[in-house]
Amino acid sequence: MFKVNIFSPQLGHLVHVEVAFPPGYRGLRGPFPALVLNDAQNQWTNRGAYGGWHTDSIAADLFRKGRIRPILLVGILSPPDRDHVFGPPPGGRADRYADFIAETLLATLRRNMPISRNPADVGILGASFGSNAALFAGLHRPDAIGLVAAMSGAPHFGKPLDAILAGYRQLPMRKLYIDCGTRWAYDQPRQDDSTAFNRALMSIARARMPRGRFLGIVARGHFHNEEFWRKRVGRVLRFLYG
Repeated sequence: MFKVNIFSPQLGHLVHVEVAFPPGYRGLRGPFPALVLNDAQNQWTNRGAYGGWHTDSIAADLFRKGRIRPILLVGILSPPDRDHVFGPPPGGRADRYADFIAETLLATLRRNMPISRNPADVGILGASFGSNAALFAGLHRPDAIGLVAAMSGAPHFGKPLDAILAGYRQLPMRKLYIDCGTRWAYDQPRQDDSTAFNRALMSIARARMPRGRFLGIVARGHFHNEEFWRKRVGRVLRFLYG
């Protein structure tokens, strides 16, 4: 795994980035698609909360089986003041975060890695508030990010995401995946995974994207944590990069 600290002029601090490569990377021909992972400290196998998402292992297995293209996983560790950075403006700074990815992160990595410049090959994935940042990035920077996976989004401060989506006649991303569970936490059995909020996002998106380019899933019985995002991330990868 390649690790680097990249200064973000958009956010005003260093951002820690970790890149995982597909199996046999050095023997493959690029340029390669890339998927930006929010909250990367929880994305890797057996790392982070609830044992992590295992996104690297799942992507490698799907590639070996011929289910997805070879992709570079570009993990961004949670920024300081995560909730504020991931929030939609005007209250949050998700626009600056998206600009960092589009203008600084990808440009820096492309100096050493053959990452595709085609927005249809570049995606972003996040969950909870990281989901909101991913969705906003796809709206704000479609020139650089064309694939979006927004998992278990949670209502945030700033302009509501459903109102932002509803302001578009057609959404600009090439593919969009939105999902949620129906339960929140093991010790809060009566609270759901912001299910009504996510259903509303799915309904708006479905009406504003061509058939086959949007996928919305409600996973019954799934909780709002990494254990259950791990169960769904393979479907995300197949949809975005199959």
